[in-house]
Amino acid sequence: MTVLSDPDRSFALDHVPAAQRDGVAALWALDEQLGQLVASTTQPPLGQMRLLWWREALETGARGHPVLEAMTSLRTAGIDARALGIVIDGWEELLEPLPLGDDQLARYAAFRGGQLFALSARLLMGVCPESSGAAWALADFGLRCSDPGTSARALEMARVHLSAADLQKTPRPLRILVRLVRNDIVAGRRMARTPWRLLRSIA
Repeated sequence: MTVLSDPDRSFALDHVPAAQRDGVAALWALDEQLGQLVASTTQPPLGQMRLLWWREALETGARGHPVLEAMTSLRTAGIDARALGIVIDGWEELLEPLPLGDDQLARYAAFRGGQLFALSARLLMGVCPESSGAAWALADFGLRCSDPGTSARALEMARVHLSAADLQKTPRPLRILVRLVRNDIVAGRRMARTPWRLLRSIA
């Protein structure tokens, strides 16, 4: 199974049913790969070329990269390159120079967070409100962003989405992710993942 570098998602993945675990791991690994690509890009045109490579690789079913090798489980589940391309669209919003505007943050939240959670829920044979994914994605970016103004706006938008998120309608693994960042969003910083906080995220 694909190994994830994000400890929150690794923890949430442990609560994915075995039958769906490979597919969810592959989807989240692709998202991690895109995030690493964007974070390491200093020139937007170069970043766009690199994202284009991933778009084309997904469309053609290319192999040779561990993340691409894992895409078979997604195609088997009916998740195609067009659906994954929306997640790429979300990451592409972050290639623009800082500070980012509210419209860019909103598109990022919907395309990356909303679509990632929607596809994850599909693999989990459920549905997920877009607000859950948007809150999680905005928190993930806001807590890492180097520009204080953009970070503050992203976290404020995350608070708004969090207040609208119906976590009871969110599949458990995704609910865990949102609950883990909930205190981060309120505090404006990443909180320690204590055993008690991890336990509470499962409920």
